[in-house]
Amino acid sequence: MRFETASLAETDGETLARRMLAEETGLSPAALRIHRAANGKPFVENAPVCFSISHAGGLVLCAVHDKPVGADIEKITLRPAVMRRVCTPEECAYIGDDAVRFTEVWTRKEAFSKLDGRGLSIGLISVPTADGGGLFPRVCGCAVQTAVFGAYVLSIVWKD
Repeated sequence: MRFETASLAETDGETLARRMLAEETGLSPAALRIHRAANGKPFVENAPVCFSISHAGGLVLCAVHDKPVGADIEKITLRPAVMRRVCTPEECAYIGDDAVRFTEVWTRKEAFSKLDGRGLSIGLISVPTADGGGLFPRVCGCAVQTAVFGAYVLSIVWKD
């Protein structure tokens, strides 16, 4: 699994994805045939590679892997009303009033929902990511990487 971030002033999500996918497949960016499944999840036709794109503020994130992958990047913020709707009581205990922790939990949930392919309709409260002891090392059985990136948090969840 590999990922890159870029400024939206420099590139857009599809261009970044095409460049990364071309590097993985050996195809030219123009030769890649990107489609969307019925649920909206993008995929590359006839190529053994998966990808996920996320945008936030002026940044774009793309993750590429040979197995299903989901990526999310968000500006660090605390949204108590959203937290009460999508977080378990254990996650709320971990978050408290910490904006970084909220954004870590949120990006892990959203990245998993992208990997799964159902997006936010998955019911994010059903995706546990932390408890009072901290962030879980895996999300719903999948590998996860979460990092603070300046004023943003990014999370990538992938099947391994």
